[in-house]
Amino acid sequence: MGSTLRSGLAVPLLLLTAAFTGQPDKGTYRWILSVDGPKAHLFAAEAEATDFAGPFSFRCLQGEGRIDVSVTINTSEQRAFSRIVADDLYPAVKFRGDPDERFFTLIERITFGELGGWEFHFTLLEDTFPMDALEKTGALFLSVGTVYATDFELKAGLDAVTAFRRHCRKDSVRLRR
Repeated sequence: MGSTLRSGLAVPLLLLTAAFTGQPDKGTYRWILSVDGPKAHLFAAEAEATDFAGPFSFRCLQGEGRIDVSVTINTSEQRAFSRIVADDLYPAVKFRGDPDERFFTLIERITFGELGGWEFHFTLLEDTFPMDALEKTGALFLSVGTVYATDFELKAGLDAVTAFRRHCRKDSVRLRR
């Protein structure tokens, strides 16, 4: 029964997710980079001073090489995410377009924020396939099992994605002589 339920959720959720994330107005939204000392934040929004940002948020510390990704989910998706826990599903986040189809990461936590509502979080390394794809195309296509999938693409502001990756890139170890 569990697999039937999960399979039954996939199609409606894919449709709802497409309606939620949708493609932003390409003339208004862009990738924006905010840097405060060693901290960097990359997000999609109408302008730097806006309270509303797109569903994805990327944060890192300079030179660390690790990126914390948060994805805002809507009310329908919240119900689907509850199934991950109820059905004891493996919380793997997979990325469409992966040439090896082997790359994945795990949901590390689900949180609630006053502005955006519920979010799930995972970590990516700066030098992985999803970040390469984001920088080249402005797109991030991901799924969590059969309960969630999203296609988000935004080409405006790709220079901010490049600058963000440069900020996050792990410093090479320098040996003293």
